[in-house]
Amino acid sequence: IGESDSVVRFVDELGAQTGAPVYFVLGNHDYYRSSIRIVREQAQRGPKHGTYLPAVEPIRITEHTVMLGVDGWGDARCGELTSTVQLSDWSLIEDFRRARGDRAARCEILQRLGANEGRALREQLERVPPDARRILVLTHVPPFPGACVYDGHQSEPAWLPWFTCIATGE
Repeated sequence: IGESDSVVRFVDELGAQTGAPVYFVLGNHDYYRSSIRIVREQAQRGPKHGTYLPAVEPIRITEHTVMLGVDGWGDARCGELTSTVQLSDWSLIEDFRRARGDRAARCEILQRLGANEGRALREQLERVPPDARRILVLTHVPPFPGACVYDGHQSEPAWLPWFTCIATGE
């Protein structure tokens, strides 16, 4: 399959070595040298020793605790939208390479991805059993600017569009 299957291999190795269940969501680095569609398909087909949370129903952890998850993406909806921050994502993820350095096109892709993640989280939350008292939500990026922290401080406005998913917070 190539480099894009590295997360599946990692999850399999981790699960095999620990014997413990491995639950995961994907982050931007997991898509490097591939596309979002291909990596998600591989994660959904799944590692033998892991569960890709966006592809399954909420998982009961204890009698009253449920876990669910979505990948989340920085959805270019907060912070400094004219940011000149250059992420490796722009050249290493096929979906962004197609934008060819066009900031507006990149923001449109991110906003679409973020909206899809928000919708997926809403659908997951609707499937939580009514007796659940605690819900653990796993996601790669924080849903609020105040939760986007680096080195003990809230991220600068130039970084917030790429590292906060407002749609999942909503």
